[in-house]
Amino acid sequence: MTETPTPDLDLSALDRPRLAAYALACATHLQPLVRGWASPATAAAVDDWLQRLWAGLGAGDGAGVGAVDAAAAEQVDAEVNEADEADADDSNSPAYYAMRAISAISYAATAQYGEDAVEAAGWASDEAVDLLADLDVTLASTPPLAEVEAAAQAEAYALVSADPFDPAQVRAAAEAARIRDVLTAAVPAYAAARGWN
Repeated sequence: MTETPTPDLDLSALDRPRLAAYALACATHLQPLVRGWASPATAAAVDDWLQRLWAGLGAGDGAGVGAVDAAAAEQVDAEVNEADEADADDSNSPAYYAMRAISAISYAATAQYGEDAVEAAGWASDEAVDLLADLDVTLASTPPLAEVEAAAQAEAYALVSADPFDPAQVRAAAEAARIRDVLTAAVPAYAAARGWN
């Protein structure tokens, strides 16, 4: 297996709101996988979870820019951890891949309220790249999905490092990132390759 191209970014240079926005961008990139492979309840909830986390950063109807809504993030994390897929461990099941995608949402929430926001943001980044590298083994995408995600993460990092920091701009870029379109197309292709109905 090839080395996954996790971006070499200095997350320790970022404050909590910027770390949370970076982690949330990584999680937002994976949204098509949740919509495609999660249970109907989880697929319906993912938009709400992401909306509430972005709002908590001032990228929606929530806290002011430069703040985090730790209580709201902790509530979202609790809901994510109660999702149907939260304990999925059968790597031959679509629920397993949905679980890995929603784990990035959990890490993004933890970046808003947890003790170590740097670690949580790193986990969100690594999970996104590692998950897509696993899909690449089957799909042999050109360019590899993991590389497209790494480029999207580099763009997110540049935006969260900018002054002034604008979480709404980070959100807009994450939602418009090329990787989301690529993953929307990859969902049925991967399901077909794995023989999922």
